[in-house]
Amino acid sequence: MSGLRFGVIACRVLTRELSLAIAAGSNTCQIRWLPQCLHDTPDVLRHRLQTEIQLFEEEAAALPVHRRPDAILLGYGLCGGGTAGLRAGSLPLVIPRTDDCIGLLLGSQQRYLSLFERYQGVYWFSGGWLEHADTPSRAYYARKRKDYTTAYGAEAAAWLLEEETRWISNYHTAAYISSPDCCNAPFCAQAQQAAAAFGWQFEQVCGSRELLDALLAGEWDPTVFYVCPPHQTTAQSYDLQKFR
Repeated sequence: MSGLRFGVIACRVLTRELSLAIAAGSNTCQIRWLPQCLHDTPDVLRHRLQTEIQLFEEEAAALPVHRRPDAILLGYGLCGGGTAGLRAGSLPLVIPRTDDCIGLLLGSQQRYLSLFERYQGVYWFSGGWLEHADTPSRAYYARKRKDYTTAYGAEAAAWLLEEETRWISNYHTAAYISSPDCCNAPFCAQAQQAAAAFGWQFEQVCGSRELLDALLAGEWDPTVFYVCPPHQTTAQSYDLQKFR
């Protein structure tokens, strides 16, 4: 559907892909970006999202009816449960039925699960993650060692880094999600360097804007998107549907 108006709240890691999808679409979108790291603390993510939802609601109430948003779209998946427990105001909330932003970047939850099964022990990279997150690399851990040494001394710094990097042995593949519309070369090179540094196999996977385009189009297949009605609360379903 065209001619719709949406408020959009999204994670910074989607900046490039979502901005291009908005530019290519026919609906009007007002977007608010939130920091990448919020999924690490789902309660904090939920609070920040609820705050932004309320701001959209207050702004909408002050607008003429014909300029009010038709819905609030979230550029998030379930994200550790951070999008469960959100209260819709007068506008419905629309959330993709995917685990997190990796499904959004790959174009579907089904493709995410398929690739996750193929590349067991996979650490995902994308341009947005490399721009906005502390992704693993030799340079990143060298900076942390320096900071820890300054703060706690060399022996404590060595122990802290050993504990922090134990997780690396649980991964076997670094997969870079390339964007069909964005510059990939420098980001892909960073992901390859990380793979080489940690002894991981490297794979480049083609990303897709299919899920983002569908979100912005306003035609929400209920098997792909969860639409929370006005004045209701989002709830996690603990199955493949993610929400109920």
